[in-house]
Amino acid sequence: MSILAASILVIDTETTGINPDTDAIVELAAVELTAGVVGRSFTIRINPGCPIPKGASDVHGITDADVADAPFFEDVADRIAARLGAPGIVLAGYNAVHFDVPMINMAFINAGHSFLLDPSRVLDPFIFLRRRHAHLPSKLSEACARHGVTLDRAHAADADARATAELLVAFVREGLMPTGVEHALTVQARWREVIVREEREFGRKLYRDTSEGGKEVLCLGFGKDRGCPLAEAGDGLIKWVLERPDFHPGARAAFAAEAERRRREYLEAQES
Repeated sequence: MSILAASILVIDTETTGINPDTDAIVELAAVELTAGVVGRSFTIRINPGCPIPKGASDVHGITDADVADAPFFEDVADRIAARLGAPGIVLAGYNAVHFDVPMINMAFINAGHSFLLDPSRVLDPFIFLRRRHAHLPSKLSEACARHGVTLDRAHAADADARATAELLVAFVREGLMPTGVEHALTVQARWREVIVREEREFGRKLYRDTSEGGKEVLCLGFGKDRGCPLAEAGDGLIKWVLERPDFHPGARAAFAAEAERRRREYLEAQES
């Protein structure tokens, strides 16, 4: 079935932090996307059972007072499972495979509920953006701005889910994602493996790209020169990286290898 013909539920969560093992959901939203048209949204506030750190509240604006009278996840787990697991529904979310799905699944586990989301069945435009345009910033707000999608109230779960639904449609229409649901999920799984492998190797500091000549090259994944081949990076940046012991070790090793290449090249030029 085509993504633009399917019944899709786009999800988003706001949480107390970014670790599914120690943090909890404070807001969950789902937006209907039916035949490419954004429809109703559903939002629920959830009491996380712990204080919301100020850093998290500063991001999404939800405070302890806002969830003091909200239900705990276990009180609404059946309701949420029925909504997310409805027959014929395709789930989607921006960076959902990496973040929202693990957060939701851990909430179900902690609630002693048997329902779990299958991350391999959740469409995630973030993965396609990271693979096709790794040289571009990947925050939802930045992706929306590039593709003509309005995002009001960023980091409100319903607003993020609605914008993601519109972004999903834009990605399909612009050819950034396959049209078919199953084809998209198959490609997504393959590309996610590549992204995860590169993140382990370089910590998002570098990524592999293909040059015009078909040769694989390492490119910068951070900073103002994001997308620039490592071989063309400034000496000052390389020096800065090598002076930082806290830099990702795999990426630092690649920078060290580039520094050594340049040193050898300089010595050979002096000898000739």
